[in-house]
Amino acid sequence: MIKKFIPIVILFLVSACAGTGTRDITSISFTKPTAVGESNLFFYRESKYVAGGQLIKVLVNGQEIGKLGNGEFEKFKVKAGQTSIKAGLSNILALGMTTDSYSFTAKSGENYYFLLSYNQKFFTGGWKITETSERGFKNAVQ
Repeated sequence: MIKKFIPIVILFLVSACAGTGTRDITSISFTKPTAVGESNLFFYRESKYVAGGQLIKVLVNGQEIGKLGNGEFEKFKVKAGQTSIKAGLSNILALGMTTDSYSFTAKSGENYYFLLSYNQKFFTGGWKITETSERGFKNAVQ
């Protein structure tokens, strides 16, 4: 009985850490959008031990674009204009964890880069969205 149970538990734990993003930065094109009225958003969830087993839910303009695991990337196209981003957990494990929001005006034909990180505090912790440059984004990945 236990021999059958152990593989199921291991499978559950391993799959719980995998998000919808990619870990291969070479699979992401950093070219600026050519369509008029579009912008690209790039997200990277920094790899940390604390809260590492939890997926962070990323919302852009109220729409969920993915759930990122440790060290995962996501690229998302948006229409130029007022843009809002929200990052955090959406399950019971989020108790005591704060979410973060960020708003800006996306310009047509531009790329925007964001780092998502978890900051542990004494009794609580929270997610942080930090806008950065393309160079800062690529440096954080390595």
